[in-house]
Amino acid sequence: MVKLRKSIISIFIILLTITLALSSCKMKAEQKSLTLYFEVIDSYIAEGDFKSAIKELKRTEKVAYDSWSYIGLYKRYSQIGEEKLCEKLLKRALKKNPHNQELTAIYSNFLIRHNRVNEAARKSEELRGTKYGSIYSEAVLRIEREKVNSQENPEYYKDSKFYEIYFDAYKAAADSIWMRNCAVYHLNMGNYENAAALSPKQFSDGDDAYFWAMVLFDGGRYYDAAEAVVAARRFIDVYPNLKSGKKEHPSKIQLIALESDSYMAVSEVEKANDARKEITENLQDFKIVTKEENDLLQTITTNSIIYANNTEDSNTAYDLLLYTVNQWPTFQDGLALYSDFAYKSNEQRYETKEEKTLREMGLASLEMEKYDSRRVIPLSEAASRLEKALNIEKNPYLSILQLDMKYKIDSSFTEKQKTADLWTMLEDNYTQEVKFHNLLVQYTLNYLLKTDQYTEAYDLFYKYMVNTYDFDRSGNFWMQLQNVITKIDLKMAEFAAYFAARQGLYAETFRLYEYVVYESGGHVEEKYVSPYVSTGACMNLADAYYSTNRLDEALELYSKSIGRESSNYLRSEMHCRLAEIYIKKGDRRNAMRSLEYAAAIYPGNARASLLKEKINQ
Repeated sequence: MVKLRKSIISIFIILLTITLALSSCKMKAEQKSLTLYFEVIDSYIAEGDFKSAIKELKRTEKVAYDSWSYIGLYKRYSQIGEEKLCEKLLKRALKKNPHNQELTAIYSNFLIRHNRVNEAARKSEELRGTKYGSIYSEAVLRIEREKVNSQENPEYYKDSKFYEIYFDAYKAAADSIWMRNCAVYHLNMGNYENAAALSPKQFSDGDDAYFWAMVLFDGGRYYDAAEAVVAARRFIDVYPNLKSGKKEHPSKIQLIALESDSYMAVSEVEKANDARKEITENLQDFKIVTKEENDLLQTITTNSIIYANNTEDSNTAYDLLLYTVNQWPTFQDGLALYSDFAYKSNEQRYETKEEKTLREMGLASLEMEKYDSRRVIPLSEAASRLEKALNIEKNPYLSILQLDMKYKIDSSFTEKQKTADLWTMLEDNYTQEVKFHNLLVQYTLNYLLKTDQYTEAYDLFYKYMVNTYDFDRSGNFWMQLQNVITKIDLKMAEFAAYFAARQGLYAETFRLYEYVVYESGGHVEEKYVSPYVSTGACMNLADAYYSTNRLDEALELYSKSIGRESSNYLRSEMHCRLAEIYIKKGDRRNAMRSLEYAAAIYPGNARASLLKEKINQ
C-alpha cells in the first residue's frame, strides 16, 4: 500500500512537471508571438500607415494575455492619437484584471488628462498608499482647487485624508513642498511635535529651511530650529536674496530673529545675543524694510539693549537706545528703556572718604574712571521724548512712563500722592469695552505691592479679573480663575500665582506658577521654561518647591533659570539659592562651587560670602 502511494505521488509529480513545462513553453511562445505583432505594428506607425496599424492592433488584442500586453497596446493606440480606442482597451483590460495597479494607474491618469477628475478620483482611490498614490493625490487636489476657484471654502487641509494624499505626492515627486503640506496639516491640528518630526535631513533652499526652522521651533526642538536657520542663511549667502528685483523671503532680519528666539528658548542668552549682533552692528544696512521686518527689528534691538544693560555694557546700550528712539519715536518699549537708562546714568555714585581724597588730588581709581566716563542721557531729554510721543499717540503705557519719569525727576512726591495719581489714571482710562487697561493695572499692582499696600493691590486684582472675565461673584474665585488661565495675560497670571501664595492656597499656587513657568510655553512634557515668563516667577516657583522639600525640582528650575537670565545680579542670586539647596541635601562640594560662581558673576553679592563662611564653620 505504501509502495502504491509512492508510485502515485511520483506519477503526479511527473505530470505536474510536464504540465508546468508545457505552460512555460506556451507562455514563451505567446510572448514571442506578441513581440512579433508589436514589431509589425511599430513598422506601420513608423511608415505613417495608421489604418493598417489599427487593424493589426485590434487583431493583437485577441491574444493579449496580461496587464503588460494591454499596456503595450495602449501605448501604441495613444501614439497614433486614438483616444477612444485607448479608453475602450483600458476598460476591457480592467474587466479582466480589476485590481491591477498598473492598469488602474494608467486609466486614472488618462481620465485626469481628459479633465474627468471626479471619475479619476473614484477610480484611483484604491491606489492610496501605493507607489502610484500620487495619481489619486493629483485627482483629489484638482477637485479641491476647482472648489476654491468656484468660491467654495472646503478647508481641505483640515481633512485627515489629505495627509496621505500629500505624503503620496511627496513620495512620487520627492518635492519638499508636499511634506510641508503634511506639516501644515499637523500644525493646524495643534500637533506641533508631529509636524516637527517630519523635518527632512536636508533642505531644498533657503525658504524650505526657514519653513522647517519655524516648524521645529513650534515643536519645541529649539536647537534643531537654530541649525535650520543656519542652513537657510548658507543658502542665502550662496544665492542672493534677490530675484527679478523683488525681495524674497526669508530675509536676514527674519532669520536672525528666529535664531535668537531659538537660543533664548533654551536659555542660551549669549548665543542669542551673538546672533543679533549681525543686525545690531550693521543697522545702517536695514533702512528699507517691510512692516514685519520693522517689528522684528524692534524686538531684536530691544533684546540687545536689555542684554547690554544686564551685562553692564553701557556703551552698546547707549548706542542702541539712540538708534531706537530716533528710528521709532513712539515705540513704547524703546522709550521705557531710554527713560530707565537716563535715570540710572544720572544717579550719583557714593564715594568713600578715600575716593574723595583721591578726587581732591586730581586722581581716580578704576571704578571712579569708569563712572566718570559713563554715557549719560539727560533726564530732561527723556521727559521731552515722552511728551512728544504722547502728542503723536495717546498710549496708556506712555502715560505710565511719563508719570514714572515725573516721580524720578522730582523726589518730593509722597507715597500718598503717587497712589492718588495712579487711581486717577486708572479711572481716566476706564472704558465700558476694555474696562481697566491691562498695562495700567499691572503698573499699579507693581507699585502697590512695592509699597506694601497688599490689601489695595489684591482688591484691584480681584476687581479686574471679575470684570474682565465675567466671574460669578458668588462662585469660587480661584476655581473660575484656573478655568480661564489660558486666556489671561501672562503677567496677570503671575500676579494670580503670587496672590494665591500670599493667601496660603498652596494647590492653587503650584497650579498657577507651573502654568506660567512651563505650560505657557506650549511644551509641558519636556519641561521647557517658557520664553515668555519672567525670571521672578521662575524663582518664586523654585522657592515654593524648596519650601515644600521638593529639592530636585527646585534644583532643576534654578539651573534652567540661570541660563536664561542675562542679569549678573540675578544669576548670582540664583547661584546662592542653588547653594542653599545643596547645603540642605548635604552636598558641600557643589554648594561651594555655586557660591564661587555667584561671587565671580557679581562680586558685590555679600550673601555669597556669608554662605561660604557658614559652610566653612
